[in-house]
Amino acid sequence: MAARGNAMRWTVIEGDFEIRGAQIVFKGAETQFTDNQGRQQTGNAVGLAMNDQRFAGGEISATIEFSVIGETNACELVFYFNPARRWIVSAGLGGPQYTYFIRHWDGQWQVHGTGAPAKKPILFQKGGTK
Repeated sequence: MAARGNAMRWTVIEGDFEIRGAQIVFKGAETQFTDNQGRQQTGNAVGLAMNDQRFAGGEISATIEFSVIGETNACELVFYFNPARRWIVSAGLGGPQYTYFIRHWDGQWQVHGTGAPAKKPILFQKGGTK
């Protein structure tokens, strides 16, 4: 994917990624974290990779593949990121709650739009089968 004929340059803000040209692979795994009540939890790792292009309108597209399909698989495209405050505006696919969602983070998640509640994964194996 390139903008106006220029190759994008990517940098990893958080997480374990492998970047090969326009292909970005997030190497997700289970990880330990502390929840809002101070309890140790196990959950999916998260990652954030950003490029050097400014989005000023138009279309954004991505092909998303998961090596294993499960109900917690999700991928978000970030449209705005404020590194000083760590504010994010994003649109995502998958996850345990919705088929898709649009949300922002400003210290807590605010959801602005969603698809139907996800009762089970609606992700497909390559070749078109669930």
